[in-house]
Amino acid sequence: MVGLDLKTTSGGSIANVMCIMCTTSPSFGASPKFVFQEWLITILFAPFLIWSTSRTYNGGLQFWKVESEKKTKVQFKELENGTSEESLG
Repeated sequence: MVGLDLKTTSGGSIANVMCIMCTTSPSFGASPKFVFQEWLITILFAPFLIWSTSRTYNGGLQFWKVESEKKTKVQFKELENGTSEESLG
């Protein structure tokens, strides 16, 4: 290999990809549309959305449970020490 630094090779790679994308039709999202029927894409997209939504919901629910548990522990410690906001007011 030629002794080029990482910035030069990365920039050249990005420029090459951009040049190819501009001169030819992009094949990322367009090719499945031409290969598969529209109804098949819809049927395959629906389970993906369900899966993605359920993962997001479950992750948020777990985060909420952990956050609520930490908040409850802090409130109990404040009550034990007598330093809760209610007793200060």
